[in-house]
Amino acid sequence: MQAEYDPASSGLFLSLGIGMIAVFLGLSQWYEWRARDSDLPEKERSHYRRQDLRRTVGVVLLLWLAIEIWAGSRIPLRIAQRPNPTFLFIWLSVGIKLIILLALAMLDLLHTRRYARRQRRSMLLERLRLLREARRHSARAQAESSSEPPHDPERRPSE
Repeated sequence: MQAEYDPASSGLFLSLGIGMIAVFLGLSQWYEWRARDSDLPEKERSHYRRQDLRRTVGVVLLLWLAIEIWAGSRIPLRIAQRPNPTFLFIWLSVGIKLIILLALAMLDLLHTRRYARRQRRSMLLERLRLLREARRHSARAQAESSSEPPHDPERRPSE
């Protein structure tokens, strides 16, 4: 005997899974926000502000998506042999939210890559500056040591 498919229980488990993911992402974002240094340069603060906004919108959309999946799995597909407009509306809304979530994730990826590229370039420029400074210091020290008379071990220092 084959078990009958129950969309309500499948929708419940799927919505619980999505809800838990949303809660986990929201908590990790909150912990990251709390641990962030408060005296960052304006460019970095701006980056993190936009990132927080994108990720908060993503968490809210995930929670809303979980609720819609839970509700949509309990609504009948047809009413009096006709398509149920509420069913269609909810599942169309779920599809649109999925597309928006994918776009948000892609946008976050692009902005994070741009930020990482900017940070990497900044570190490379700082490294070059330090290397040039060390080279100048070494050349200056070498020039100062070559201008002194060579040390003669036989010669006694004058008193």
